[in-house]
Amino acid sequence: MNHRIKADIFTQLAAMEHAGVSPQQTFRALAQTASAADRKPLETAAALAGRGRSLGTIGKHTGLFDRVDAEILQAASVAGRIEQAYRRLAERHNKADLRRRQMRGKLMLPALVLLVAAFVRPFQAFFLGELDLLGYLAAALGPVVLVASAVFLAPRLWRTLKSARIGRSLQALALDLPGLGRLETLRNRSIYLDTLALLIESGVPALKALAIAAGTVPNQQARAVFDRLRVAVEAGKPLHRAFDTCPLMDSRSTRLLAAGEVSGSLGDMLTRIAAMTGDDLEGLQDALATWVPRIAYLMVAIWILSGLSPTAFAPQMPEDL
Repeated sequence: MNHRIKADIFTQLAAMEHAGVSPQQTFRALAQTASAADRKPLETAAALAGRGRSLGTIGKHTGLFDRVDAEILQAASVAGRIEQAYRRLAERHNKADLRRRQMRGKLMLPALVLLVAAFVRPFQAFFLGELDLLGYLAAALGPVVLVASAVFLAPRLWRTLKSARIGRSLQALALDLPGLGRLETLRNRSIYLDTLALLIESGVPALKALAIAAGTVPNQQARAVFDRLRVAVEAGKPLHRAFDTCPLMDSRSTRLLAAGEVSGSLGDMLTRIAAMTGDDLEGLQDALATWVPRIAYLMVAIWILSGLSPTAFAPQMPEDL
């Protein structure tokens, strides 16, 4: 299930919980209005809830919840904070869905410009009669099909390479590249801190929360770094000291975390640090979103002009003059 559907499910679970409706009734009601593809896991969830299964178990058997969701719900159930957990998870998936839709929206205009350019570039040959209609359409649609195929296959190829040695090397390189390295570091740090804050606030024990949060980081090299942070805490080092020795953390986060440990408000401070890191990431992404389309437009313009002759549409003088 995508983040939009999960956010809707958690929002409705929170509302039903506030009204005193049992999870079994909630899942059954959600199944009645769900699409055919989503109805089956919701019906299974209702049946499991009716048999007294925990929310964590329901998530593992139905796929409604990911690992982080399941751990948060399991801890929140024990702590009696299930409604708060529903609302925080709805917020988490809403943010993820918003990021996905924003990225898709920012790519729409460059894609439209590329589509227009694909039809403009071979128009000179069509205008001069060098291409018939079928040849023109083939020349125009060829680059579009090529780009669309690359976009479709790239994520699948990346998933295949990610577990291989070359994939691990590329992920390590992404953390060290100028510009891209800061973006990749902030992205992984933001995911790690956001997950860790949710887990700690929901009552998950610190060492378990550190292990789960490290497992959610997409970059394998960064995941190993955060896992070493957990090992340091497990060996008895205070959390802020472990943060201080972690190369993917900044000094601001370390200082704030130290203050949170002293004041006894670790969960709240982690939430604040995660929000600040998210703001930094959004600022960098906004800057990239401003310049990347401009560069793309420039490349498309150069590509169009490279296929045009300066005298293509100029008046031709008779050869006998």
